Amino acid sequence: MLSKEFLQLAIPLVSAQVTQSLTGFFDTIMMGRLGAETLAAGGLASLTFFALLNIASGIVSAVSPAIAQAYGAGDKRKIQNDARQGFWLVLLLSIPIMLVTGKLDSIMLELGQTETTVTLANSYLDIILWAFFPALGFAMLRSVLSGLSHTRPIIFKSKLLRYDSNCFFN
Repeated sequence: MLSKEFLQLAIPLVSAQVTQSLTGFFDTIMMGRLGAETLAAGGLASLTFFALLNIASGIVSAVSPAIAQAYGAGDKRKIQNDARQGFWLVLLLSIPIMLVTGKLDSIMLELGQTETTVTLANSYLDIILWAFFPALGFAMLRSVLSGLSHTRPIIFKSKLLRYDSNCFFN
């Protein structure tokens, strides 16, 4: 039997993941209408970006147990310090990853991608790399909220920032 507390924590987190998946689904539909090369380039760029973002998010998610431990101990100063350190970690991870992302075209060519696909993927990456810092910051804030057992705001922010804005910009 699932406890009420477990469901209150899990449902918003699962909803945020479903929202992210829906965003990718609608992006694929939009790119598919533009042709096979655009879809291939968008898929390559998106996979590259989100692979790097997921790796960095995994590192930043270490903030959650630190916040949870401080929250359980009632140490507000440690919560503030851990959250601040999380933002520094986001900054320190974002800068080199953004620099590398901007130079991935030569690596994609060496890995056998066609020049057209690389050119299209690179244009996508040149734009989306500026979203890396805010996306990683959002992941860190999501970890802070999870550590504080405040998951309800996660679904609202995830829906607002990902799904609604993505549909608008598409």
